Amino acid sequence: MISALLLALAWWKADVIIPDQTALNMVSYYGSIVTVLSFAVALIEIFRISIAAKNINEIISNERDRIFRDENISLFSNASACLANVAESIQGDRYEKAYHEFKSFKLSVANVRLFDYSLRPGETNNTKYKLESKLEEALLRSTSASFTTPLDHKTKLYIIGSVFNYRDRIVARNESRR
Repeated sequence: MISALLLALAWWKADVIIPDQTALNMVSYYGSIVTVLSFAVALIEIFRISIAAKNINEIISNERDRIFRDENISLFSNASACLANVAESIQGDRYEKAYHEFKSFKLSVANVRLFDYSLRPGETNNTKYKLESKLEEALLRSTSASFTTPLDHKTKLYIIGSVFNYRDRIVARNESRR
């Protein structure tokens, strides 16, 4: 708005502002030089900002990767602790607690790619889920054990062995991602 007002004022008072054509040519010449220099400065600033943006994106990406790595280490630690608690609970004949610890483990790692641990060569997702289902089913059945009808030794060993198998697979997966 101000520029349009100044332009109208300059056009209306052109004969008063610049009475001589040579002076007008000089103003035009210097104005052109300033415009070219301003354009060059603008280009340099655009390149500088794009380089700075690239550096900032790289820093953000590195920080995001570091945070992801730290979160995975934390989740790995929590998952190992949950599985250790499951095994400890089974050994201590606290089957209900073991079942809830395993459910807690599954919920805490449900959407984390770090724990897509069980696919070994030749296995399919179907095999992985069958192993999980068998373990979960054994844990659920163990909750009905009591003092008068204790859990048989074979099932107890199966559960503990499966829990340690899970943990070993998680450890192997975590070490392969470092």
